[in-house]
Amino acid sequence: MKNLSLSLNIVSLLAIAVLFYLHFSGPKAAVETVDAPETASMTDTLVANAGPVNIAYLRTDSLLKGYKLVKEVNEQMIAEQMRLEKSMKRKIDAFQQEYLAAQQQATTMTQQQIEALQAEFQQKEQGLMKTQQNMEQSLLATEKAKNVALYAKINVLLKEFSKENGYSYVLGYDPPGDVMFANESMDITNEVVEMLNANYDKENAPAEAAK
Repeated sequence: MKNLSLSLNIVSLLAIAVLFYLHFSGPKAAVETVDAPETASMTDTLVANAGPVNIAYLRTDSLLKGYKLVKEVNEQMIAEQMRLEKSMKRKIDAFQQEYLAAQQQATTMTQQQIEALQAEFQQKEQGLMKTQQNMEQSLLATEKAKNVALYAKINVLLKEFSKENGYSYVLGYDPPGDVMFANESMDITNEVVEMLNANYDKENAPAEAAK
């Protein structure tokens, strides 16, 4: 009996499960640090530096939740992921329909024709898998670019904030982590989030309102 048989991985093509969570550990330093000898501890280095050393910290989880730009970027990435998934699903649906139609026609084909058709569908299957990989790479590249822009905005503001308030270091506090304890009086998270959101609102204000 003549039939068309292909080993297809259609289910795997449907599973475009690229998860996006914009996470960063917070800037480790807002200004240039002083290189210390390998044997010196951080405390020894700070004591050795001339002048007072003021340190502040950011609760990175609160920064992520409170900064409006993070929410916007997350929404953009989710929307882009959904767009790519829908595009991929349309391609897979079209492929499946074409494959089912070919199966019905296979009963009237010669063995040589069937083998040629099998090779054609295998190439199309590989093409779909390549398309999936390209979509995932595109999504990751977009995420990386948006994260770089996000970091840049935060770093610029932290440098200005640190200069105005005399901070030598701004640490990222995200328990459990390297910083085991931090005095709440050194917490500048709310101030920084308010300033970041104020800049965000200004940048995204309607043209008339901005005048």
